[in-house]
Amino acid sequence: PALVSEVQRYELAHRERLLVTPGLTCIWQVSGRGEVHTFTIARRPAGPAFADDVPYVVALIELEEGPRMMSNIIDCPQTPEALELDMKLEVAFDKLDDEITLPLFRPAKG
Repeated sequence: PALVSEVQRYELAHRERLLVTPGLTCIWQVSGRGEVHTFTIARRPAGPAFADDVPYVVALIELEEGPRMMSNIIDCPQTPEALELDMKLEVAFDKLDDEITLPLFRPAKG
């Protein structure tokens, strides 16, 4: 239902890309829950815009439904001691402006 309306927003050329084997190019409806597959801690900014953010965690998140995605982990100390592989996470959306909202992850509650 929600997925169909999302796909209909795309131009025909973009819709054709959605027909590629899942995992290459597609849209997934997901729960927003997952776990840490692997991570690194960035201690040097990737550019001037990130200077105030270091250190920050860049993680490969394995979603409950199977796909993996890169994101940042927030709301916990950005140290190796505070993070662990298979740590349960939940999505937290960061609205940058009216057009851009980023999916970030934080440790799951409970």
